[in-house]
Amino acid sequence: MLACLLHGPVPNRPLPGSGLWPRAETEVTGIIGSSIELQCSYPKAESLNYNRNRIFWQIKGRFTCFVAGYFPNENMEEYQCEEFKRRTLLNEPKQGSASLELSNISIADELIYQCIIQKDINGKFKLIHNESISLKVAANYSKPVITGPVQLGEEMMFMCNSSHGYPEQRLYWRNEIDNSTMNITVQFTKELDGTFSVFSTLKMKVASNTKLRCTIEHKQLHQNITTTKCSIWRLTFIFFMVSLSLFLIVVQFFSALLAVQLLFYLDKVSFWIYAAQHPIYFPMC
Repeated sequence: MLACLLHGPVPNRPLPGSGLWPRAETEVTGIIGSSIELQCSYPKAESLNYNRNRIFWQIKGRFTCFVAGYFPNENMEEYQCEEFKRRTLLNEPKQGSASLELSNISIADELIYQCIIQKDINGKFKLIHNESISLKVAANYSKPVITGPVQLGEEMMFMCNSSHGYPEQRLYWRNEIDNSTMNITVQFTKELDGTFSVFSTLKMKVASNTKLRCTIEHKQLHQNITTTKCSIWRLTFIFFMVSLSLFLIVVQFFSALLAVQLLFYLDKVSFWIYAAQHPIYFPMC
């Protein structure tokens, strides 16, 4: 029965019995772990009635089970794909829309979904609408973390890393001080949950003043995540000079203290030497 109900590929011609052309495939983006509503917009002239219409969603090219659906006087739960059970809500049809809400989406849900609407005409269900929606999933990368610098001879190296993003996106550096040449490497690693971590290194000539930006550009989410690190070597030099000054002050203090103690000791020794050389005689009775 299921094979008869599910709808196969639609040819590139008007839909039978309707004179309507199938709509072009649309693309939507959902965040991993969240919910998304897949819109199915049919001609407003058609008013949907649960007693006269079949509304169902299926994976394009997969005809063994439903994502979600409603058939008059039919229990469709046994035909629902296992991975979509308890995650779908077929919203009540409104004028011009029969949307599907999909919850807790994952990378595995990145598929092409077909919205099929059939109408009972003289006792036979005929196709009146077929629409395809391509679901792309995405995940925000964590805020980049810049570490370093590590001095390598006449060069210094900085590292930038970020994690749990999807899919692979562009990572780039920018030197805000000048446009000096930078040697950059970028490496993506796929994690167990399917998301990606990225690690990048930057090598440049040693400079007294730096202002670097590490940015991840997420095109699907129209989002740039940036971290800035600046004046590393200048701050290091200042810290070194302050530390050196404090060290010299401490050395001078203890040197002065030692000198005072030494003078006191020498003065005491001189007294006893003088006393030994000039004895004092007391008269005897």
